[in-house]
Amino acid sequence: MRAVTARKIRSPQPNDLKRKDTFQGPATHRGCTDVFFLVLSAAFLGGMIYVFYLSLFYGCPYRLLYGIDSWGNTCNLKNEKIPGVHYSGLDTTHLTYLFTYTNQSSHIAETVCVKECPRQIIRTQKELVNFTEETGSNLCRYDGSVCPTLPIAATKLLLISKPPGGK
Repeated sequence: MRAVTARKIRSPQPNDLKRKDTFQGPATHRGCTDVFFLVLSAAFLGGMIYVFYLSLFYGCPYRLLYGIDSWGNTCNLKNEKIPGVHYSGLDTTHLTYLFTYTNQSSHIAETVCVKECPRQIIRTQKELVNFTEETGSNLCRYDGSVCPTLPIAATKLLLISKPPGGK
């Protein structure tokens, strides 16, 4: 093994200031070489601003903010009827959260707008009825025909939608 020796570092001396600086930088002849990429970046930025404009004025930003149920209703909004969709056009202004569940018979995930999501596990039908009566929040389909398979996991806020068992 070799021994490591420290270099001797000296302090600047007054004579060092009288020397001519010979350092000329990383390149002596510099020029603008990235004009193409500057124009490309500006075009991309302009395109993104245009897409933002279209989405803001012709779209519905509330869909991103509050979520959409399985029938096209945006939560926390008075919706317009979609022809041929049974549960569309509902007034969900008081239903601010989106709850997702899977029914055991259909195995298809459905989402409904709800007033409040369960904060603890709901194990029995009686607990589900009690939750609905206490909070005024119905976790079943809007007509009450299809309900989530029990037990229903406790939920936590994820943006504004609440997945079952969300951490």
